[in-house]
Amino acid sequence: MVKKILLSVGILVSISLMLVVRKEWIAVSQVEREVEAKAVKVKDLDALVFEQQFVEKDYDQLKRFFPEGEEGVARVAESLEAMAASSGVVLRLEFEDFPDRVDIGGAYQTGLAIEAVVEGPYQSVISWLKAVEALPYFVKLTDVKVGPPRLGGGGVRAEFSGVIFLR
Repeated sequence: MVKKILLSVGILVSISLMLVVRKEWIAVSQVEREVEAKAVKVKDLDALVFEQQFVEKDYDQLKRFFPEGEEGVARVAESLEAMAASSGVVLRLEFEDFPDRVDIGGAYQTGLAIEAVVEGPYQSVISWLKAVEALPYFVKLTDVKVGPPRLGGGGVRAEFSGVIFLR
């Protein structure tokens, strides 16, 4: 009889110890999962900090492509005029008075409308146009019209409508 009581007490103690161990095992497993999840977040955060350095550098470089205010537009105009002089063409520029929101593939960016008339030898006009493409600014030329020069003589007259994108 004592053996049966001791056996019953032993079984009860074993079962209760197994329940306690199981409860602790579950708690430890949950803590391990949380630690692993936090380790992944730390790794992701480290990667984001690393990428942030590149984004900041790229953003600073990208900002230079967007002139700011009247001084920025004046720098673009000076660049266009200097390229015209070095290409051997006559350039006339006109700008809108105020910037406007311009749709670029579904995204709206502030831009200033520009009209450019270039006259000179065909190859010089092409050279000027290639120099405009190489400018460190976002300039979009559209609505191109090419014809003979108004004052007669040789060469061509090219009229461009476009936008200078601003910061």
